[in-house]
Formats: sequence, C-alpha cells, structure tokens
Amino acid sequence: EQAHIVIGSLELLRQQVDYAHWFEAADARGMAALVRAIVAAVALPSADDAVSAADDALAVAARSDVRLSTVRDANFRLRDAISRLIEDAFALHDDAARRTVQKLVLDHGAAQIGRERAFVAATGFDVFPETMRSIEETLRPAA
Repeated sequence: EQAHIVIGSLELLRQQVDYAHWFEAADARGMAALVRAIVAAVALPSADDAVSAADDALAVAARSDVRLSTVRDANFRLRDAISRLIEDAFALHDDAARRTVQKLVLDHGAAQIGRERAFVAATGFDVFPETMRSIEETLRPAA
C-alpha cells in the first residue's frame, strides 16, 4: 500500500515537472490581472507597490533564463502585495469598496482553484473529476 502511494506521488511529480514553469507564469498573469482590477476599482495606499510587484512578477515569469524558484519568489512577493491590497480595502469604512474587492478576489480564486485541481489531478482525490479541465486548458490565458 505504501509503495503504491510512493509510486503515485512520483507519477504526479513526473507529470507536474513539465508544467511547473507554465503554472507559475499563469499564476503571475492571474495575480497581476487581479492587482490591476483592484487598483482600478478602489484607491488604496499599497496600490503602487502592488503594481510594481505585478510588473516584476510578469517580467520574471516571461524569462526563460531564470530558475523556477526565482519565478516562485516573484509570485510570493506578488501574493504579499495582494494581501496588503486586501487588508487596505477592508480597513476602509466603505462597504462598496470591500464588496468590490471581495468579488474580484473570489473571481480570481475560481480560476486559480481550477489550475490547482488540474495540477494535482493524478492523485485521484478530486471529488468532482467530471468538472475538471486539463492542465493545458487551465494554464492558457483566457481568450
């Protein structure tokens, strides 16, 4: 039983390695779009820093001469910037701004969850596999 779990885990890693950089690049694009949508909708003190983090992450993700860990690090910084935007929005005494940011984050989350589900589909643990899209479909930019 344990050997089957190990073999399954190795198979999952084998499948993921081909898509790891693409996954991180898609993540950067999605988060950068979220930053731009939030900044366009609500004036927040951390907006400039978030836009800068988004630009940096996109630039790093577009390169082919960087390590995957470099792309991940840029995405971590971008996630931190998004967290600050959300904190700023929820610190406002403006219910409409909070609802707007909440909707933008939830909409972004739907696409992100689809990518993550596809990325680990080989585990066979997904409760609704019939609703899952392929890894390739989830990583392509939206038309």
